[in-house]
Amino acid sequence: MLIPTQNHHDQTPGAASSPAPTVSWTDDPIHVHHRTVNIEGVSVFYREAGPSDAPAVLLLHGFGASSHMFRDLIPKLAHRYRVLAPDLPGFGQTTVLPDKEFEYSFQRLTSVIDAFTAVMG
Repeated sequence: MLIPTQNHHDQTPGAASSPAPTVSWTDDPIHVHHRTVNIEGVSVFYREAGPSDAPAVLLLHGFGASSHMFRDLIPKLAHRYRVLAPDLPGFGQTTVLPDKEFEYSFQRLTSVIDAFTAVMG
């Protein structure tokens, strides 16, 4: 997959404005990890890529979707960011553990994602 990178040229002395950056492409491969973590009785599936010490970006999908919708975006962001894209409970590959009851409400979804972000740092 080709990934865009920006190169900024030096500004010409006396120029009124900065020149637009040029875009070049790199073939640097990015490996996207598929993992799960147990959060409040929910096995949260998530996709992760990028350096662990980079600024983090959390990608949350909407209803009727999953983290799969970010499959092309994650590698593009992972060159500069730690990217985390969880599936919400009831969507994608996230599942409630068999011995747990789960109330599918906005408040409960928020609680799980809040705990997920705390665990992931």
